[in-house]
Amino acid sequence: MNRTPTLLSQSGGRHRRDEGSGTCGARSLGLRVTAVVSAAAKDAYHEAIDSEDADTVSTAALGLGALLVLGGDVQGAKDAFQKAIDSGSADAAPMAAIGLGELLADEGDVQGAKDAFQKAIDSGRPNAALAATVGLGMLTDQGA
Repeated sequence: MNRTPTLLSQSGGRHRRDEGSGTCGARSLGLRVTAVVSAAAKDAYHEAIDSEDADTVSTAALGLGALLVLGGDVQGAKDAFQKAIDSGSADAAPMAAIGLGELLADEGDVQGAKDAFQKAIDSGRPNAALAATVGLGMLTDQGA
């Protein structure tokens, strides 16, 4: 399911197409603007990932992974999260491990999800460790 927010969803959906008018209306405009913004964001993230600054690369890879999840590109998101994890960033790597763990859990890769969540726990970052512990708990609740 694509959960990409649009200008319409952010405005509470108040702009509706006038059924008899034949106009594209605000909904169409909102969808087009969202697509342009998403494409520009992807380009910016890729440019940042191509830089040689480790902090920039890790943060951009984490952001790209999140954006790709919203766009439904699961494999691209997993690759981006793995790049952030591989960077060894104290901030981005644990959060990317959580994102990767959630995607792997959704795919039924229980051991991969457990390993990813454990990386976040082992990071020593309290917020990441808490979120990853919740992720592990959810796997256990599902009988995994």
